[in-house]
Amino acid sequence: MRQSSFSVKRSFLTSILSFVSCVVQVYFMDTQIWYAVFSTLIGGIYGACRRLGEIRTLGMLRSRFESLPWAFNKLLIPSDQHKRKGFRAAFSTKLAKPSGNEQEREKIAARFAQMWNLIITSFREEDLIDNREMDLLLVPYCKDRELDIFQWPPFLLASKIPIALDMAADSGGNYRDLNKRMKSDPYFSYAIRECYASFKNIINTLVFGQREKVVMQEIFEVVDKHIAEETLIRDLNMRSLPALSKKLIELLELLQKNKVEDLGQVVILFQDMLEVVTKDIMEEQELSSVLDSIHGGNAKKHEGMTPLDQQDQLFTKAIKFPVEASNAWTEKV
Repeated sequence: MRQSSFSVKRSFLTSILSFVSCVVQVYFMDTQIWYAVFSTLIGGIYGACRRLGEIRTLGMLRSRFESLPWAFNKLLIPSDQHKRKGFRAAFSTKLAKPSGNEQEREKIAARFAQMWNLIITSFREEDLIDNREMDLLLVPYCKDRELDIFQWPPFLLASKIPIALDMAADSGGNYRDLNKRMKSDPYFSYAIRECYASFKNIINTLVFGQREKVVMQEIFEVVDKHIAEETLIRDLNMRSLPALSKKLIELLELLQKNKVEDLGQVVILFQDMLEVVTKDIMEEQELSSVLDSIHGGNAKKHEGMTPLDQQDQLFTKAIKFPVEASNAWTEKV
């Protein structure tokens, strides 16, 4: 009788333990389910706040690329400064640009450029992109101090110059409207500044004749003055910019070939570009100082003449071509 009672109690305890274990398992599974739901919600909110996965197209990459150096410096580079901690800091998305001097900003940009180029190079090594795509994506390796600007990858600026030329040619002297359209995309400004700075640098590198250097310096001073006063569109004829751009493209093609037999064509292109600038782009009131330089400081004797009427020998023996090849020069061209 006692044995039967003991077996009943044992069976009852076993049933209770089995039931409790099932309940525990159910609660444990519920905990996993709720943890998965909770993790998904928190992860989604955190990712949205940190903007993870936001750059999904090339257009989005263009629009976000300007902020990448500062984000890279803040999130991936160790800093000696005290960093905020806590819940609010974890969800913070503020990536303010550094308020330091120009040297500090250049250092940040250089760090990012090195990392970015390593990533793009690894893409090429894995055969994910071809050589042309790699060249478009790379930040220029050789920092040209004479340009005094940060150079962006070509894929950001490649289409901006032709569009800007068309906009300038069709602006009709309406500087405010053109300026508003340019400011709608900051890469217009970057492309124009880099193109103009590179153009000046290439011209100053190729021209070594004293008289010719003075002429080019006078022209650049006139343009720089208008840029500083924001009167470039109003006072200069922008409709002839496409013609000047065409001559410059022909010059760059010859510079890429860099053959001594093309020296005559290079000289002719310089003379053609000077003629476009002085006859088609600059107005009469802008020509006095340039004419003085071209005519040896005596423009009055040549009043009524175009700058090249009796100066067809200008640039003939004043161009350094071919140019000594270097990585920096190749990237610049």
